[in-house]
Amino acid sequence: MASQTFTIACSDGTRVASILRRHDPGWPPVAYVVAGAWNLICSKAGTLYGGDITYLKFDTSGLPDDCVVSAASLRFTPSAFNNTDSRNLRMDWKLPGSWYPNDPADWVEPGGVAASVALSTFTPSVEATVVLAGAAANVSKTGNTGLVLGIGPYTAPTGLNDLPNGGTPFYLDVTYTLAGYQHKVLGCLPATIAKIMGIPTASVGKFCGV
Repeated sequence: MASQTFTIACSDGTRVASILRRHDPGWPPVAYVVAGAWNLICSKAGTLYGGDITYLKFDTSGLPDDCVVSAASLRFTPSAFNNTDSRNLRMDWKLPGSWYPNDPADWVEPGGVAASVALSTFTPSVEATVVLAGAAANVSKTGNTGLVLGIGPYTAPTGLNDLPNGGTPFYLDVTYTLAGYQHKVLGCLPATIAKIMGIPTASVGKFCGV
């Protein structure tokens, strides 16, 4: 069966579940939570440092329970960027749990790196698509799928590095196939064709006649 695409906008009606704004004379800056529009910043002004981490939450419970997720990507439109320190837009998978953490050391989520893209590759007012690694293991079919966005690497900056989106939505595109139907079709392939396609011959014919 051909692949299908499931598209969902960021949940909660605000696009952003939470922002950690950090401003302090040291690094990493002290954190406190502010909800609001997305505008990633990692900066230094005099002796003050600042940095944001953005939490995006997508309701992916609409995916079929028996589907096989093969890929995912995030789409958004940046409105501008500053890149004093040649930084990247860093995305980590958000593990289930609180969407409003307040931990100064919480720069990296343990769910694994989904993507890291140089800020210089983005063009203001042009929609960007970032392919996310590890989609099969991290996209939920029963609840919310989360991403943590930041300007990395998470080290002290020398100037302004940011990537605002101007209030436009974020979209998560999930590519999947329906596992049961796919297996029935592949199961009836002749052994020779299955071998060429790299399908284990032990499973050939398992679903024939179903």
